[in-house]
Amino acid sequence: MKKFLLIFTVFSIIFSSQVFADDNTKDKEPEPYEKYEFPTWALNLRRTEIVTLGSVPFTTLAVSLTYSTIQYATGRTTSFPSPFNKNASYTQDDIKIIVGFSLGISLVVGVVDLIISLVKQKNQKKIQQRLMEESNNITIIPTVEYIPGGQPSSDTEQENKTEEE
Repeated sequence: MKKFLLIFTVFSIIFSSQVFADDNTKDKEPEPYEKYEFPTWALNLRRTEIVTLGSVPFTTLAVSLTYSTIQYATGRTTSFPSPFNKNASYTQDDIKIIVGFSLGISLVVGVVDLIISLVKQKNQKKIQQRLMEESNNITIIPTVEYIPGGQPSSDTEQENKTEEE
């Protein structure tokens, strides 16, 4: 029975790749994402997720070292319980506390990064809006006057001509 399951699994893996293979896409490369293909909120949420999950190992290390230091300083243990020691004397409750605090701190790090990103985006939009408003208020002052029937001349040439006459 075990041999049958093993053979069935091997054949299903081998033939499933052939069933779903598409020969037409071998020469085609995937198209890169467009700049505005995803909404801003989705990009912000993805960044928050990455920062939150990326900070978990660092916060877990920091929380476990802090927890061990507090245990040692309060006299709960006679030796410093190192998080790098495989035989560390952490109980189930200690592990729950360490993991809970590290996940909470990682979430706070992600939310703070989200807030900073949103403030930066808002400031950039304000700057762009001010630039657009200023560009709409531009007045053009010509430096060359057009004289009907004559050649265009600058203001200084006109003044020189009137002084000569």
